[in-house]
Amino acid sequence: MFYLTDILLFLGPALTLLMHSGFMLLGLSFTLLGLASLALKRLDALPQHSSVYWMVGGFWLYSLVGVLMVIFHGHAWTFYEMYLPALLYPLIFLVIPKARTNPIYFFLGAATGAVGAALIAIYQAKILGVARADGFYFNAIHFGNTGLVMGAASFIGLLTMPVRKQLWSIKIWLALGGCCGVLTSLLSGSKGGWLSLIMVLFLVVFYTSQNWSPWKRAAVFCLGCALLIGSVTLLPKQTVLGRIEAGIQGAKIWLSTGQVTEGSVSVRLAAWKIGVDMFADRPWAGWGGKNMGPEQHQRLAQTGLESQYIGGLGAFENEYINSLVRFGIMGGIGLLLAFGSPLIAFARFRKHTDPSIQGMSLLGMLLPLMYMEFGLSVSVLSVNTCRQVYFSWCIVLLALILMRLCQLQNPIDSATT
Repeated sequence: MFYLTDILLFLGPALTLLMHSGFMLLGLSFTLLGLASLALKRLDALPQHSSVYWMVGGFWLYSLVGVLMVIFHGHAWTFYEMYLPALLYPLIFLVIPKARTNPIYFFLGAATGAVGAALIAIYQAKILGVARADGFYFNAIHFGNTGLVMGAASFIGLLTMPVRKQLWSIKIWLALGGCCGVLTSLLSGSKGGWLSLIMVLFLVVFYTSQNWSPWKRAAVFCLGCALLIGSVTLLPKQTVLGRIEAGIQGAKIWLSTGQVTEGSVSVRLAAWKIGVDMFADRPWAGWGGKNMGPEQHQRLAQTGLESQYIGGLGAFENEYINSLVRFGIMGGIGLLLAFGSPLIAFARFRKHTDPSIQGMSLLGMLLPLMYMEFGLSVSVLSVNTCRQVYFSWCIVLLALILMRLCQLQNPIDSATT
């Protein structure tokens, strides 16, 4: 029998990149169920666990810092929307920990979403001939990065989630989802997130070779890197290799002459330099969200940068500089809370004897690491797609861990697949 939580756990990740605003489905649906539990005063369902306090406390402090800075700078009410997921999605803890479901539905949903995203990317790249697949509804960078996150979830599900031998098709689907997530990232041309490819590859090799010798593990890892590089050479040059070559050349020219020659690496380096200067001018409270953009463009124009490059920039295309310039040191503290609290919350379960709990904690720790890496070259928490996926996935994964702990304490209620 399929319960509502089973359906939502599957459809939430599955539709993330397959429909307009699909990335909101997972967090919003469970939050509405949490509100219903709150209205019915079912507060006994609230889990009493220190990891919940760490995560919810960190997310709420992040929201508090952001809201106070928005008030300080006198921004419009639309700026508050940035903090709603971190503020409201913890209501999910009123729903999932007491549910009778199986975490495998979440991983299957992620694999299905990755496969669907890859099919869209292939259609755009091969049939429509676009240079960078964007999934129709999204920015190419966030489309590729989110696809890679779903691919990583699929690989972790493949390696850690217990599945009966008769259901071998589930393992095949998870493996396919992992590969499709990587392909989506490559076809999107989102080279700023490709460092995470190495991280995911290392993770896969590490977990599949725990009983191997160090030399054999290193050899397999190097072989995997070689196969990944070889696969990249088969993709359209303008999508992967061409962008890497242009980025390296642009960086070299900017570092030697300060001249911006392309709209990816060199323009970011110019923007980051301006961002560091702006942070130094107002280090404590920053410039505010509505003031930093015009100031940035004015300073870039003063350097002689062409308008075509200025117009193509989204803030500073760096989450760390973006946060420090927008809200100063307070913005940096908020960012530390948003990324740090999930790492602490999930790290407590990394050595648990149950493989599913270990796998979910592994993905929970990998999420902030991946988004921290994405944030080196693009804004993440300022973008609705990334913000919704990050906060909802972190909370849902921890809620699933708590649910699994309850199932282990009461085996008769455990759902099996």
